[in-house]
Amino acid sequence: MTASSRASRVGRAIRQFVLGPWPLHVGALWTFLSVMILGVTWRLFGAQPMIEQQDPLGSRVIGILAVGILVPGVLLVPLIIYRLIRRRITQRPPKWPEYLLALALASVICAILMNLLLRNSDNYQDILNNPRLIDTAVRIFIPVWFINAVIGTVFARINKEATAAKDALQVVVAQRRLLLESEERVRGQVASYLHDRVQTDLVSIGLRIRAAYSLDADQMRAELDGALDELERVRSTEVRKASRQLSPTLGHVTLVTALRELADAYLPGMRVTIVESDVLSARLRDQNEISRATGIYRICEQGLLNAAIHGRSSECLIQLTRTSLDEVTLVLSDNGVGMQAESLQPGMGTTVISAWVEALGGQWSLQPASSGMTLIATFPCA
Repeated sequence: MTASSRASRVGRAIRQFVLGPWPLHVGALWTFLSVMILGVTWRLFGAQPMIEQQDPLGSRVIGILAVGILVPGVLLVPLIIYRLIRRRITQRPPKWPEYLLALALASVICAILMNLLLRNSDNYQDILNNPRLIDTAVRIFIPVWFINAVIGTVFARINKEATAAKDALQVVVAQRRLLLESEERVRGQVASYLHDRVQTDLVSIGLRIRAAYSLDADQMRAELDGALDELERVRSTEVRKASRQLSPTLGHVTLVTALRELADAYLPGMRVTIVESDVLSARLRDQNEISRATGIYRICEQGLLNAAIHGRSSECLIQLTRTSLDEVTLVLSDNGVGMQAESLQPGMGTTVISAWVEALGGQWSLQPASSGMTLIATFPCA
């Protein structure tokens, strides 16, 4: 941060502290104004008043309390009306010129009303012309203003943090919803796969076995052997694909093997090339790295899905490397239609990617390239 920008921030903070805008908390303003008015009126009419009084002290105290409690309403009622009207128009917080203008107009209205109410009072002119009135008002106003500025600044900071927390909560709720939708989508894909592929194969095998009943012993044996081979193919290929779509079982197969099976699912529409360094491959085969390998697999899964659906890509490249800082770098690039960075919207795929990258303690970005999009994720190896 340069010296000029630092000075600008300091100047802006001082201006905001002095001029506001502070939140228009009616209760707090009423308290501050009451303290100030009570202080001034006590100096004017209290035990040792600046203006001589004939009334007993008890009746004067009652009058001082009544003035100190009720008079702030003459200023605050216009502010309350202004705030109610403003909330109906916009929820945007006021800038300092608008804030000061509202206070000035409310003060003018208050002065006019007080003048109309007190102009017939016998002591009105004596009070206004008393040389110590301004001195007393300033002495009380400065600490009241300072306290109001401090509390207003604290309230403004609390409101800002509350707004940020509310926005973050909304993001979390939206991401939770997207994660649930993603889980249901995967379940639906597996159910559709089991229904369309596995069930069709099993029905075909059942019909083949039933047809073998009418054959002689040798032909029946040959048909049953063929049916058993077909059942083994369904078990070892079709059911395993469906199982790994739910969970890649990286404790039994390597990450590259799981990624290649994932890539085969997109053929022939999209060809996926996988490049992994030998050092990283050996590291990810460690049993302690299963969760990290699973995270990489899920990130690639969502990246390939986005490339196929949104990017309409025909080629993808997955690169996995280990840097000199002992970090894993995943780069997934495609040759699809791409998008502009400012038009990228968070969706189901990016939510899943964000969740896994955060769980792995890393960072990621999705940027448009000369052709298609490039996803880059980096996270520590351990």
